[in-house]
Amino acid sequence: MLVDAIALDPELRDAYLALGRIYRRRGHLGAELDLWRRRAELEPTDADAAERMGWILWFTGNATEALPWLRRSLELRPTGYWAQFYVGNAYLRLGEYAQAEHEYRRTLQMKPDHSSAHAGVSWALLAAGRDDDARAQLRVMQSSTLDNDRYFVKIADLELFLNDDAALPHARAAVDEDRKARYWPRGVCATTILGAALVGQDRASADRALDESATIDHAMLETGDEGPMPRYDLAAVHSLRGEFAEALRWLASAVDAGWWYPDLARRDPLLSELRQHPQFLALMRRTT
Repeated sequence: MLVDAIALDPELRDAYLALGRIYRRRGHLGAELDLWRRRAELEPTDADAAERMGWILWFTGNATEALPWLRRSLELRPTGYWAQFYVGNAYLRLGEYAQAEHEYRRTLQMKPDHSSAHAGVSWALLAAGRDDDARAQLRVMQSSTLDNDRYFVKIADLELFLNDDAALPHARAAVDEDRKARYWPRGVCATTILGAALVGQDRASADRALDESATIDHAMLETGDEGPMPRYDLAAVHSLRGEFAEALRWLASAVDAGWWYPDLARRDPLLSELRQHPQFLALMRRTT
């Protein structure tokens, strides 16, 4: 019906927004990109169209192409803190970690409680090998009142990466809040973080959590999700289970879908058993 509405009246901005949300929820990124290209051609001053095109291009691995659209969105809407955050994402994807940190901190100037930008600062620091600074940033997150946008899954993921003792209780809180919750840059489910935190303590409970993650991921893929997140999550699930051939297959699929953060993957505790595997080393040397 929304597709028909746009065909009948291409100027229906709300129809674009609604249809775009449906495409994104299903992971139909190619269809969403086409939708916003049409909207941008029809209405070049639409900040939403520029922002969403930039998001899709970054998310699918085309960070260089994403930046002009995100900058355009910020020109049209200078208060657009999500567009500013996505600029940070694009620079992280490009391996320009100092610039990524700078852009995330600019987001925090616009919206100080933006939990994704706080996490982004930490990931930029981790990618740059600045672990002490990343831990200090994590302490800021742990002691602050931030927005309610998947706060626990973000903080538990960082704690797990940094081997912080608080990872398990925060992972449990993340699962209680939303079992399917995930976010960039790894896109692992709350249940995967919980499973990883439990592996050394309660293998049966860990396996149940990882089973749930795999079910969530495969359901997304069966509906045509084109993004890297369920693929990276499956790589993590299989790695934690010791199923290395499958883990490597899904990691390669995530890279093909746009995921490319090798400086994080080389240190990711979810992939620790893969690090010396020749296929992993070759994959991390790929240029995309």
